[in-house]
Amino acid sequence: YTTLFRSAHLARIACRLTAIPDEFAFLCGLLHDVGMAAGLLILADQKGSGARRLVPPAFEEISFALQVVHEEASAVLADAWNLHPEVRLVIGIHHHFQQGRRIHPMAAVLCVADWVASEAGTAIGSEVDACRAQEAREHLGFSQQVMVDLAARARETLELAL
Repeated sequence: YTTLFRSAHLARIACRLTAIPDEFAFLCGLLHDVGMAAGLLILADQKGSGARRLVPPAFEEISFALQVVHEEASAVLADAWNLHPEVRLVIGIHHHFQQGRRIHPMAAVLCVADWVASEAGTAIGSEVDACRAQEAREHLGFSQQVMVDLAARARETLELAL
């Protein structure tokens, strides 16, 4: 299982504790970091001048920049693919989960699922902010026990993948 697949499953499970449709959560979970993947592909595909091919930078050198822009890049791709505007919105704010002053519940679910997946050992760099995840958890009304249960499910999916 990749981080995206695990986050998608956890978002689906978390949504079952809310009124949010779980299949929508799964789709957003699969797509939420597509901007990160697109950025990596763009960097890997750089051609040098003439016959000289440029060597892509090390992930450690670019990870912070990718983390900063990947939400917006994911939203741009959702637009280019003509996905539903709600999918574009959710994957475009999945770490910050706010639209103006309003917290978007699906983006909050995705933030929590992403954090739980990262706690299970599948994070890419330091992409997930524990404080933001805590804020999302509180907004959704998830108890500490719910978070423990989600973490157990994340570990189960990791074990199934091995």
